[in-house]
Amino acid sequence: PGWSFPIDDAISLMRQHKPKAMFVNDPNNPTGTYMTRRELEELSYEAEKTGTTLVFDEVYWGSELQEPRPSILEIASSDQAVSVSGLSKVYGLPGLRVGWVVGSEKLISRLWSLKDYTTIAPSILSDYIASVMLERDNFRRLRERAKSIVRGNLEILKWAHSGAGDLFEVVWPRAGAYFLAKIPWSGDTLMVAYELFMEYDVLVNPGECFEIPGYLRVGLGQQPTQFRDSLQTLVDGLARIREKTSW
Repeated sequence: PGWSFPIDDAISLMRQHKPKAMFVNDPNNPTGTYMTRRELEELSYEAEKTGTTLVFDEVYWGSELQEPRPSILEIASSDQAVSVSGLSKVYGLPGLRVGWVVGSEKLISRLWSLKDYTTIAPSILSDYIASVMLERDNFRRLRERAKSIVRGNLEILKWAHSGAGDLFEVVWPRAGAYFLAKIPWSGDTLMVAYELFMEYDVLVNPGECFEIPGYLRVGLGQQPTQFRDSLQTLVDGLARIREKTSW
């Protein structure tokens, strides 16, 4: 089955509770889905009516494999929208520990004051590298590199899944660097993930971490040759775990 943002539920919650803020992770991890422009417009319209600030975690923005998704900042007014992102995911630079918040001038002024109590400033080296990577051409090149790796690995996944469809079902992502694997023969994917790690040195996230037991979140960010080998190890491990649990 497909996944999508529960737009009707979100609007209903805003109308009923009129929250000060609503936090949304979109493009979404772990489902690999993202909202359409129309859905963003509907959510923004309701947020303005209820006085709700939309805080969007857009760390996977730019990783869309199909039609591009506009940022919430392009849809909602600056007083109603906040975008949070960083260089750790799509851009492959988690070691820099650099991220950002974009919002209204009033909000950013308050956040600057709060930041003085957490991290006064990044390292000079991280600051310099991040500044270079955020230049338009470099920014675009890093995004295209990430999407190229994911697209290539999805082709490998299609090939591997064609011979292992009884072991897992794939929720094909539209964005991000993960896919969800539904494990039809086990509802305890925490146990499956534990066995994969302990016995086969494969690290995946069990669906229990996301309140969706029965699924595993699997990364798509490796280089193709490494991903092919890792995927084969995953398939072999799942087959042996299923055999063991069926005794």
